[in-house]
Amino acid sequence: MVPRLATEASLTVNVATQTASALTVDMVIVLPDGSTSTPTGTLATDRLGNVAVTFSAVQFNLPGTYHVLVTAAAANAKLVTGAASFVLSPTTVSAVQGPLDGTQQIIVSDALNGALITVLDDSTVVVTGTASASGTITFDDIPVKNGYTVTQTVNDAASALSAPVNVSQPAVLSVGTVTISGTALGSSERELVFSTGMSATPNSITLQSNSVAAKDVTVSFAVNGFTYSTILTANVTSGAKTLNFPAFPLPEPGRYHVVFTISSPDAKNITAGGFIVVSPTVVNVSVSAQTVNVTGAFANATVTLYDSADKVVATATASSTGEASFASVAFGAGYYVTQTFGGVESAKSSEVSVVGTVPALEIASVSINESGQVVVSLTERSGVAPTNLSIHVRALGVEGKEQTLSAQTLAAFGTNVAYTTSTLNLAAGTYSIDVIVSATNVPTQRITLILTSEVGPT
Repeated sequence: MVPRLATEASLTVNVATQTASALTVDMVIVLPDGSTSTPTGTLATDRLGNVAVTFSAVQFNLPGTYHVLVTAAAANAKLVTGAASFVLSPTTVSAVQGPLDGTQQIIVSDALNGALITVLDDSTVVVTGTASASGTITFDDIPVKNGYTVTQTVNDAASALSAPVNVSQPAVLSVGTVTISGTALGSSERELVFSTGMSATPNSITLQSNSVAAKDVTVSFAVNGFTYSTILTANVTSGAKTLNFPAFPLPEPGRYHVVFTISSPDAKNITAGGFIVVSPTVVNVSVSAQTVNVTGAFANATVTLYDSADKVVATATASSTGEASFASVAFGAGYYVTQTFGGVESAKSSEVSVVGTVPALEIASVSINESGQVVVSLTERSGVAPTNLSIHVRALGVEGKEQTLSAQTLAAFGTNVAYTTSTLNLAAGTYSIDVIVSATNVPTQRITLILTSEVGPT
């Protein structure tokens, strides 16, 4: 619905007659939307007898073409009709250039709701649109040029041209690729470091502009949505300008979203930044008997003990003083610990071993190989090497089929270390094999097995 102009006017019809009697003059006005109006006229006769009929306060509420039909009748005269048409134009709109933010806008106001708004370059149509209920419309991406004009059209009636409006070349700011890093958080290293591809200076951003100066450039630096620092610079013209920021104290480990927003009344806003992950520090680990002790963690951090195969052995929560412990840890080497805080896991601690006081020696397996030799595999599980290790092997009930492997060595945490007889060779058949393992610092172990030799000696 187009708003009404609420324009009033008076129309006067002159009737050239001095002899008419019982004269009546009627008027019908057809409005641009097709509706009709029948105003009431007032007759007046001058001293010469000429008649003027005045139709007062006639409403012209819509822009567009109006058709007026007048009928004059008298008792002693023939019916006379007359018609006329005229166009009522909409008011002239206001048009200005939008902010110099790179959108290259023309902003139109004071238009009629629903009016067709046309932006012209001389007589060439650049773009059209429909005015909003508030009588405004904004056109983006208008080419840089001077002298645009704007009209509004309602009911095929066009307004006069607006005052000329210029669309100026905006400033174009650019910033190099921003590199962001963060150090592991310890007692003193709690700072974010960043730089741009156009500057190797830490904690700085280098800006460039095209040939158009960007005035009052503002650079804001935000971490996880919280604006930490805002710097208002002087103008940035063609060439580079470097802005330095203070070091940003990161409160705790975690994943941070860092954003730099660069804005100016003369240029389009740009942003630069990204995500960084700041890890907790590496914890300290020590061993007491079969307990692994942890210090240097963050309070309430999740502390995780891993074995040499990178499998989780146990987890714990660090105390308010950053300590934790794991008891009854199985003997073994290659244990390490991490702490997780703020959803980020630290690097591995140094590796430690859980060692017993005496060897934990086991006979892992006994077999006969394809050459008829007996193979004995031993494992040490406590982390203490056996001394003066001796392995005696014999085939029970077979004269002369035995051998002692003396002065053997087995490293701490040695796993499935094989010892093979060299002089004990068994022909094909089934045997009762007796194995005795002894050492100075470990109790003697003995095992008897029924084994089969598939291939005899060559």
